[in-house]
Amino acid sequence: MSLNPEIRRFVDRVSEALTSELSGAVELRRHLHQIPEVSWREHQTSAAIAKALAECALEQIADTGLLVRVGDAEAPAIGIRAELDALPIIELTGSNFASNNGAMHACGHDVHMAALVALVRAFQKVNQVERARVALLGVFQPSEEAFPSGAMEIIETRRLREHHLKAMLAVHLHPQVPWGAITTGVGAVNAAADSFILRIAGQGGHGAYPQRSHDPVLALSYVIVALQQVVSRRTDPMHPTVVSVCQLQAGSAPNVIPDEATATGTVRVLIPEDRDEVLALIESIATHAAAAFGCTARVEIQPGDPVLFNDVELVALVDPCLANAGLIVAEPMRSCGADDFAFYGREVPSLMMFLGVHNQDETIDVDPTMNDEENIPPRARPDQNAGLHAATFLPPEEAVERTARAMLAAFTGAAELMS
Repeated sequence: MSLNPEIRRFVDRVSEALTSELSGAVELRRHLHQIPEVSWREHQTSAAIAKALAECALEQIADTGLLVRVGDAEAPAIGIRAELDALPIIELTGSNFASNNGAMHACGHDVHMAALVALVRAFQKVNQVERARVALLGVFQPSEEAFPSGAMEIIETRRLREHHLKAMLAVHLHPQVPWGAITTGVGAVNAAADSFILRIAGQGGHGAYPQRSHDPVLALSYVIVALQQVVSRRTDPMHPTVVSVCQLQAGSAPNVIPDEATATGTVRVLIPEDRDEVLALIESIATHAAAAFGCTARVEIQPGDPVLFNDVELVALVDPCLANAGLIVAEPMRSCGADDFAFYGREVPSLMMFLGVHNQDETIDVDPTMNDEENIPPRARPDQNAGLHAATFLPPEEAVERTARAMLAAFTGAAELMS
């Protein structure tokens, strides 16, 4: 791939400047990891980012979010997203910089933020000497993990359009991708995700006289089993689909049949056309199965993220740049995970990259006080191959540099799209 010489020179200088930013980025990652905040409460996190980017022009957006633009004011911009929020998980890594506030960066967002800060700072240094003809728009987004979507909130402000955004990029750590590899892939790489609340109403009574009741617990149990046919018998087996019931609630005493039983769950599809059909099947199955037990069913759908599509032109331009940055471009990693980054793809060409952290070779520092068996929770340990959202998920510090380098490489390819 032959890069525009002007872009190549500018990116080379940014790459050199980035090297000097990495030690500070690692320290920032540690700090962010220690102060995780759940969706829409990322005040300390946002303040830490703002402090690290104090020399840049910052704009607050979507409550706790931040935009930072580097480059000519009227130039086309390429956005890079990093997520601010953490998860309501009690951390069990035993790390020296573990969180102890009941929340945790168990999805790599701390690494994403630190890497983007390092890249913005490097970009700013070079831009002060040589103005960037293609601007970088750093998007530090709140609430990726919860509804309402931070991406939607930012889009609805219309500020991205006013910044002349032409493409959107993101790098996400992923333990299902090997260490040293990165994946892109054309088309759908993450699923649409909707949630549902299923309420079964019956007639309560004494547990000793079930004939005088319409048992919503029994009805709900059959509904949950019947819902398994949505994937196994009612959808195309070549179309990835997930229906998972994840929460149950019913009753107040062991001898009382309740009036209502409730279940909540998630629905994932990788083919957009399947979305409405699967949701309709859930309602139909629940209604008819509940009726067989003299109960009624009500299904409430909470719409979520759409299918995340990678743009074909961006993939073609970015893949060679990732390889030039020393990353192995592996086969696409597609999953029924979801990410509200998908909403940006409805506005501009977008690209989500998954950076591997599986089987990395690093010794993780552990707090020595965690060796006391009285203080250590069951199975608490750093786990280099833990999955996303696991209490032991702790990517190595080298992931900060790899993420920043991948972001810069992707910016390089996207800039070619502008030229």
